[in-house]
Amino acid sequence: MSFEFYITPEEYEKAAENGIKRGTLEWRIRDAAWDRERAVTTPPRALRDRSQWVKVAAANDIPYPIFINRVNTGWTPERAATQPVRTKEQLIEQMKESSPVKRKYPEELIKQAASNGISRNTFHVRVHNGWSWERAASEPPVSLQERGRRGAESLHQKYGDIHGLIFQKRG
Repeated sequence: MSFEFYITPEEYEKAAENGIKRGTLEWRIRDAAWDRERAVTTPPRALRDRSQWVKVAAANDIPYPIFINRVNTGWTPERAATQPVRTKEQLIEQMKESSPVKRKYPEELIKQAASNGISRNTFHVRVHNGWSWERAASEPPVSLQERGRRGAESLHQKYGDIHGLIFQKRG
């Protein structure tokens, strides 16, 4: 067994004198694989005091994780704490306005499909499976009963009467 991850009490004391907490020292040596001298002597990073901006963000109904994420992605603390969080609808509108529409299928066909009870996903799957756009938008979906009837019919055509083999009388 290796003792390279064992931290002596003297190392803990020296680290504490340098302002390094116990957990930080353990992380540096055991997880980050720092050499011992560097782990014990390098002071921890100074954290910025953003408590004032956190309070401003809370007053503006901006959740703490969103505030921190904004600051970490380069926003100024003031902007991160004061700019309101956009709703999903606002994001969708912004996306529609900012980029040109890149539709593969005409919107009229999607609307026609919706009026015929066909979801957008069903339309896409049908076209992917080789249907024409017009057929995919106009042919109504098949009910569960009809699917079962068609399945039983194709099974009968392919294998004949399978029930005769399973439920035959024994004599």
